[in-house]
Amino acid sequence: MRIPRRPLNSIPSVALPSIHTTFPAEYLKREISKTYTADTSATPYEDGIELVPIERQNGSYAKILSPGTEEKEVIPNSGTALSTKPLPRIPQSRWSRLSSKQKIWLVVSSLAVVALTVGLSLLATKGESSKNNLSPMPDFPSIKRGTFVVPLGNVQQQSWACLAKSNESLAWGCTSDQLIQLNVLPSSSDQSTLTIVSLGPLSGSNSGVLGQQPYSIEPVELEQLMSPSNSANGPAYYFHTSYNRTVILREEALGPQGEIRVPTTDSSTKVEPGDSVWQCAFNETQLEGFIYVDQKSSSANKTLKTSIGNDTQAAELPYFPYVLKISEQRTRNSTQPYCQKMNVTSDGTLIRKSTPIMLSLVDNDSVRQIPRANTNMTISKMQPMPLANSCRCQWMIQ
Repeated sequence: MRIPRRPLNSIPSVALPSIHTTFPAEYLKREISKTYTADTSATPYEDGIELVPIERQNGSYAKILSPGTEEKEVIPNSGTALSTKPLPRIPQSRWSRLSSKQKIWLVVSSLAVVALTVGLSLLATKGESSKNNLSPMPDFPSIKRGTFVVPLGNVQQQSWACLAKSNESLAWGCTSDQLIQLNVLPSSSDQSTLTIVSLGPLSGSNSGVLGQQPYSIEPVELEQLMSPSNSANGPAYYFHTSYNRTVILREEALGPQGEIRVPTTDSSTKVEPGDSVWQCAFNETQLEGFIYVDQKSSSANKTLKTSIGNDTQAAELPYFPYVLKISEQRTRNSTQPYCQKMNVTSDGTLIRKSTPIMLSLVDNDSVRQIPRANTNMTISKMQPMPLANSCRCQWMIQ
């Protein structure tokens, strides 16, 4: 395409643009008063081409010289304020955002938790070591397995110190004439060295009786130990468990306000259908036993005719051939004991008749010495119990 041309006479006589030069801001500060002019006469023209003046160029460092022959002061563009936002702060950790006081409390709390954890671990380890302070012995004597009869005779130790009122002692009562069944069985596992033991009522001999009710202990494992308090008896098999202890009292034995009354002269130990009785419960009672396998009991060669389980045919059960010590005790952490009135049905079961009455307990911080009960034993003097504020029974079957 051909560019149209105009004669030179038609071009208006205007000053040609000056030379456009870009300088750094630092240089312009030193040359702030210097100006430039352009010689328009030396600029060559080409016939027919129109020249347009440069008005301004935007740039952060560009300095503009206006076209024309007059002198003008050059103003640096660095003075123009730029709208900029501050840079965001570098993200900090949660610890850095905490105040000094918060950091101190956090460190102290962490140290307290660690110290408490270590202390509880040491106490637990110490408790286990004190409980089993005698390690198993090599070449330990074996124990006979089977079902045996154990006569719980006169109680060796008896204490009701956990009860706040001394006239409530009947609620704890320790049995003095009861036959129980003891089973020594092999373990259900493949380890032939493990032995388990269970305690329960002897069929037909203790049904519907007053006083402490027979044990109902699930099988527990026997441990081979040497008793520290009876080392003269030699090695012993040891077992420990907890159970819900129950004592049955006549209706007139416990008053309506939870006070034990003087028992009547009725010497009967049986309950009949239609009777109203009190059932006192000491749940979570601790029970332990030591079987001294090197000591034979005086009833080792005796047997007893009785029925086993649902078998109506009588069978002869041997008496337990070893010396046996059984102890039971209510601990401070056990649930609060209570008594409630019950009715005896025709089949001998008990039906609740009234709401439970909570028994008053001794404050754990107080100390009270309770003498042993003199129950036709050779001990004639009153001696303090080894554990204060505890309800305890102990038998030594020899």
